[in-house]
Amino acid sequence: MRVDFYVIEDEHQDALFRVASRLLAKSYAGGLRAWVLCADEQAAITLDAHLWTYQDDSFLPHSLAGEAPEGLAPPIQISSGNMPTQEENFNLLLNLRESTPENYQQFERVLDVVAYDAKEAGRARYRAYRAHGVTLHKHTL
Repeated sequence: MRVDFYVIEDEHQDALFRVASRLLAKSYAGGLRAWVLCADEQAAITLDAHLWTYQDDSFLPHSLAGEAPEGLAPPIQISSGNMPTQEENFNLLLNLRESTPENYQQFERVLDVVAYDAKEAGRARYRAYRAHGVTLHKHTL
């Protein structure tokens, strides 16, 4: 298992959503199914709206978890609380919370985004992953 930390140095309020959108675009282009774990319902709604306007010339198929039309399973699901079942087969977890997600081990890869004003919480998550023997990589944006 691999965990990549993306530490945001940009102080702007929407930096977290811009970085998340870029990471999701890259994961989608790579054919990965991504589960996004947001801090709360408002953050999930904000990210959902941001993905609709991320780029004028592209589309990232996504939905809020549990809100996709029956029979459709967009490769990007945005959640404010629950985790997917293993049967849903998501490869990637994008963590936008300030806490270490439970059951993150069910994913092949975790992208953990550290907001500019949440670096101490990011350090705590880094230590928690390291204590579980996870391979860690840090990227400063």
